[in-house]
Amino acid sequence: MTLRKRGYLSEVKVLEKHNGRWHGVFHGSGASWEYSSDYLGVPRGNWQIILGMQRDNRRLYVDNATHRLKGFRSALIDIVKQYPQMIDGVLNFDSGQKTIKELIDAPNGVKYDWSKVEFFHGTSTLFWPNIVRHGLLPRSVTNVKPTHGAVYHARPGKVNAVYLTAGTTPALLAARDAARLHGGEPLVLSIKGINPKYMEPDEDSGLDTAEESLQAHGLVAYVGKIPSSKIRVYRTFKDGKWRAR
Repeated sequence: MTLRKRGYLSEVKVLEKHNGRWHGVFHGSGASWEYSSDYLGVPRGNWQIILGMQRDNRRLYVDNATHRLKGFRSALIDIVKQYPQMIDGVLNFDSGQKTIKELIDAPNGVKYDWSKVEFFHGTSTLFWPNIVRHGLLPRSVTNVKPTHGAVYHARPGKVNAVYLTAGTTPALLAARDAARLHGGEPLVLSIKGINPKYMEPDEDSGLDTAEESLQAHGLVAYVGKIPSSKIRVYRTFKDGKWRAR
């Protein structure tokens, strides 16, 4: 399957409907993309915009991407050129909703106001009392066995860093793993207003800067202690359900 490159243009197309719903999936790598009517044919690791999950065709679900993913905006621009009806779409990311028009109209090249970026961290309620007293501490201080969460076959992590994600799903999975490994109940924390000076890229991203790691994968490593004043409970797990706090 050959992905379309950025800038590729052909005739305007109309998405087909089954029972009134669009069907299929847009998927790609960076700015390269393809449309497929077969969900099972999507290569592993590709970002996906999944159609037909709701009666309202404008509601679309995104997998393996944040709205900051490098090349994703360029792909959206090209998709809308070929499929103009997509312009009214609302993309549902793990971290929230963004309209396609909003992303297309955004300035190219993301500049982060780190003080406003909300990060998430999955852990266990077993550690919450210490987090309240001392903040989130790296493993070089706590000596706690690492939890890889959603990423298996990951590279060895930095023992002097706390790992954060801009998406809620990786944090939810990491919280479940933490509770399974250490005991307690899954707990997801929200972190906001931390010092960008201590940000580094997640080593699994293979990128050089925290900005690139956040944009491409929604992941960063924070070197050092995160003060408890920057932390709040985002989700708890009770009676088999995630609950907002």
